[in-house]
Amino acid sequence: MCGTLALLTGTGVTVPGLVALDWSNFTINDLGPLFVPFYLVMWLAYSVVYLAWTHAVYTRRSPRGLVRLARQELSERNSRWARFTGSSGATASTLSGATIAIVLTLAIAQSPVYRTEIAYVVGGLLAVGGSWLLMVFAFALEYLHLDVVPQPDGTRHLVHAAEGPPEFGDYLTFTVLLSVMAATTSAEIRSRRAWRTVRLNVLFAFVFNSVIVAMMVSLLFGGLTS
Repeated sequence: MCGTLALLTGTGVTVPGLVALDWSNFTINDLGPLFVPFYLVMWLAYSVVYLAWTHAVYTRRSPRGLVRLARQELSERNSRWARFTGSSGATASTLSGATIAIVLTLAIAQSPVYRTEIAYVVGGLLAVGGSWLLMVFAFALEYLHLDVVPQPDGTRHLVHAAEGPPEFGDYLTFTVLLSVMAATTSAEIRSRRAWRTVRLNVLFAFVFNSVIVAMMVSLLFGGLTS
């Protein structure tokens, strides 16, 4: 649901700009200059709507409502539409976000027109930051989906340090700590399946933090200062 709304919004905000173009003299050579602004605006709109809507939907749910919503999403997870909107799992969402961030940043950094414009440099940085946050939210949802299906003996995969039934904020805190410091202090991991998800989370976060973010910032600011 959140991915669908974000995709429609991201596409919708680019429509007025496309309508305003003079299509009478438009040629195939004019597609190149449209690539960066079109996808940059669309990705930023998608990221903002997805993150804001996901946070609002999940944080306002009661513990029981959160479990019902997570189980409903699990049943719809393997549909083609879920895969297309990035709702089919943390791995697919993270890879999609990282790929888009890399492509946009390289397009900005390699273009003499865009790399000297502060608006495009800031937009590129926001696109990278949005992709990182999408990774965090994707894995927070992955832990939530994992935890609503108990182990065969009835125990949970994760036991959070906070008292009471787990809330979405608990999974988000757990993911942020993993993605920034590889720390698991906010929850106790009690299954091999959960440890496999944690391992994947830490590996993705390490690559994102040490390679993608560092490279993107260097390219963007390098182009601006040149």
